[in-house]
Amino acid sequence: MNTKNRNILILIVLFLIFLIPFLSAYFLYAQSDKLNIKTVNYGNLIRPPVNIKTLHLTNEEKKSAPDILIGKWTILYVLPNNCDENCKKIIYNMRQIRQANGKDMERIQRAVVIFSNKPDNVLQQQLNAFPETKHYFVAKKDFQNAMSQLKSTPLALKQGYIYLVDPLGNIMMGYTIQTDPTNIFKDLQKLLRVSQIG
Repeated sequence: MNTKNRNILILIVLFLIFLIPFLSAYFLYAQSDKLNIKTVNYGNLIRPPVNIKTLHLTNEEKKSAPDILIGKWTILYVLPNNCDENCKKIIYNMRQIRQANGKDMERIQRAVVIFSNKPDNVLQQQLNAFPETKHYFVAKKDFQNAMSQLKSTPLALKQGYIYLVDPLGNIMMGYTIQTDPTNIFKDLQKLLRVSQIG
């Protein structure tokens, strides 16, 4: 083999050395849903994320609040029915998750979203007991439309669901109401550690 052919062969080998890892990574990323690759998070990643503004949330005065839940990480509890013992526990756990983040707790806020025009008595008691927990209203139809592509939506409409919202207002991770709050805490800790926003 002459020098010219050997140099061409070396170039091809070098090219493949750099190309193969890139192609492998791209293939794994593209096939991650089909290959059922486990991620290190406990929640269900929402891809693509849903922007909170598409829910058309309103506040107590029934005024549209386009910039609500922006600027901080938000634990968002969607409550489709009246507040029961499980609901009370979730609202308490949301507070505990925030508190457990210590110095980062100021980067986190909590909110409950309901479909009715006003909180029921039990929910109002919980909101009074935990005044930092915000609450908002959304029309069920608006919620269904905005969240239609998510598998979790029927569950959210029937039992309730917990979402993590990033500081830009993107609903990006979800949890069933049976999820161990420690797992939500662990996911949130990781996000706070790597996040340059909020």
